[in-house]
Amino acid sequence: MRASMLRAHRPRLKELYAASTVDHEAIDRFVEGLPERYLRTRSASQVSAHARLAEELSQHPARTSLDVSDDICHLTVLAHDRPYLFADLAGALSSWGMTSSAQKRLRTCRVSLSILSASAIDIAP
Repeated sequence: MRASMLRAHRPRLKELYAASTVDHEAIDRFVEGLPERYLRTRSASQVSAHARLAEELSQHPARTSLDVSDDICHLTVLAHDRPYLFADLAGALSSWGMTSSAQKRLRTCRVSLSILSASAIDIAP
């Protein structure tokens, strides 16, 4: 998101700052290169959690989180981007029997944010 876009979304960013324990500059850096729809479609807690994962990438090659709600699993993966990363993630999960119903891939500053969703039944042991 360019600087002008950050200014345009200042009210939304203020809401994110208030709801987050992540540094304001870290949130700005994280959302800076993402599409506008990201801020419109994610809750303040989701953006904060994703920004926190992005900040941790300096010490780790990838960061993940798994959330389950209403029998749907949402796997979030942040990693340094490389060719075929998203396809490899989806393929690996598919090989374990997970049928992904929603997939989102966003890239910013050579960082890939992948969100895969599936029925919790698909990944039950």
